[in-house]
Amino acid sequence: MTKTLAEPDPKKKAQALRQRAGRLQELKGRIDLAAPLINDAKLAALRNLIDKSKAAETAAELAASDFKAIPGQLTGTGGEEWKALFEAARTFAKTSHPEHALGSFPSDASCPLCQNLLGDEGAVRLARFDSFIQQTSEAQAKEARTKAEDANKAVRAANLNLLIGAALVEELKEIDAHLAEQCSALQASFTSRQKQALEASAGRIAWDQIHAQHDDPRPKLVGYATAFIEQAKTLEATADETAKAAMTQEKLEV
Repeated sequence: MTKTLAEPDPKKKAQALRQRAGRLQELKGRIDLAAPLINDAKLAALRNLIDKSKAAETAAELAASDFKAIPGQLTGTGGEEWKALFEAARTFAKTSHPEHALGSFPSDASCPLCQNLLGDEGAVRLARFDSFIQQTSEAQAKEARTKAEDANKAVRAANLNLLIGAALVEELKEIDAHLAEQCSALQASFTSRQKQALEASAGRIAWDQIHAQHDDPRPKLVGYATAFIEQAKTLEATADETAKAAMTQEKLEV
C-alpha cells in the first residue's frame, strides 16, 4: 500500500500492470489450446487406434491368405494392386452394367475387365472376388487404418507453439524466475512429446519412452495476472481519490 501511494503516476502504472496481466492471460490461453493436443489422453487415444489398426490388419491378412490359397488364381490376386484393379472395375461396371451389382453378374454378361463372356465359372469367380473385397475383416481394417492415420495427422499438425519469445521470457523472469523456467520447459516438453509420439506411431521407439509432460505453469500465471489486476485497481482508485481531493481543494481555494 505504501508503494502504491508513493507511485508518481498511478494511472500509467495501472495500465502497465493490466497489460502485463493480459500477456500472462494470453500465454495461459495458448497453453489451454495446445495442452489437449499432446496430453496423455491424446497420445493414449492415438496408441489405441494404431493398435486396433494393426489387429484389424492382421485379421484381414489372415483372410487374404486363405483367399490367395484358392487354386487357379494368378500370383498377386488379393494384393493391393489387385484390389485397386478390382475397385476400378467396380466403378466401370456402374456404367457398363448399370442393371447389375458387380457380385451378381449373370453368366451371359461380359466381364468388365477383359470384356469376354463370363460364363458360369467366370460369374462365380467374379462373385467370389467381390465377396472378398466386401468382407467385414477387410472393411474393418480399412476403417481402422483411416482412423489411425487421421489421429496421427492431427498430432503431426498440432500447433504447439506457445510464442514464448525472448521479451516474454525476460518479463517472466522479472515476475518469477521459476515461472519463466516452467513456461520454457513446457514449450520444450510439447515439442519433444510431439516428435516422440510420431516416432512411436512409426514403431521407431516404444510408447513408454515418450517423456512425461512438464509441470503446468497455468496456476501461477493465473495467480500473478489476478494480483496485477488487483494492484491496477488499487492504483486507479488511488489516482481517482487524489484527483478528487485536488479538485475539492481547488474549489475551496476559489
